[in-house]
Amino acid sequence: MNKRISNILCPLLGLFFFLELHAQVDIVSDFPNRSDIILRVKQVDEFIHRFNFNEKKIDLNEIRVSRRSEIIPLLVETTYAKQNAQILKNFVQASLQSPLISFYDDNWYAVVKCEGVYNRKTVRLDLVLQVETFPNHSSKWVLVGVDAPFLQIDAECTDPSKLISPSNNEVGFIGLQRIFEDKENITAYSLTTYEPDYLSILLHEVKAGRFIFKKSIVSKYYFTQIPDWVFVLEHFNRSGNNSGWLISNLIPVREAQKKQFLYNEIKLKVSR
Repeated sequence: MNKRISNILCPLLGLFFFLELHAQVDIVSDFPNRSDIILRVKQVDEFIHRFNFNEKKIDLNEIRVSRRSEIIPLLVETTYAKQNAQILKNFVQASLQSPLISFYDDNWYAVVKCEGVYNRKTVRLDLVLQVETFPNHSSKWVLVGVDAPFLQIDAECTDPSKLISPSNNEVGFIGLQRIFEDKENITAYSLTTYEPDYLSILLHEVKAGRFIFKKSIVSKYYFTQIPDWVFVLEHFNRSGNNSGWLISNLIPVREAQKKQFLYNEIKLKVSR
């Protein structure tokens, strides 16, 4: 009995799924805002292909551009583009004279705003990630920085008595015990130019169980490949053809100043 029912139901179910799939295809092809859907930059990879004018990865008939100088302005958020027409023009010219950008470049960064729990309190932090590549052509995202105000160490101490005496070595550095008991001023005993490595501190707190990651909230990207420029990529979730992953800011930055810019902007220390 079950076998007979199965023999009847299977063809009917197959016909149902075929009709359903066929209906979905028709709906998509006849969608009134089809051009908006095609022009939406749905993925970061797609943004890179369009920025490079990679004809093998984009449909020129649908996007309706014939050269790279035409497509780059379409990848900029429209309100920003209108308000910064000259900056956009200068950026396009610089981009056309520069090597193409790649997902595998090591000089672009993801900044992910996250939420977690630290010492039983909800906190926010920005994680900075970078692509690391290997000789076998594999790659991965790695943590390279963090902006976590709840971890910041106060290095200010104007008390001149907070020091390790230059003659302390003659007594076997017995003053170190007193120094480590002075918890509030511990950084005063380090090098004057000392700056804490907050990523190392965060990883230590994770291993100690004092920080628990909860969720990522939003991400944006900083591209530094174009000489003398940095541009920011953000996601615009809205209707219309100027949507998806778009450039939200174009910043002229001399190559010699990019390290300082990244430190000021996303608290990233660039070693190279």
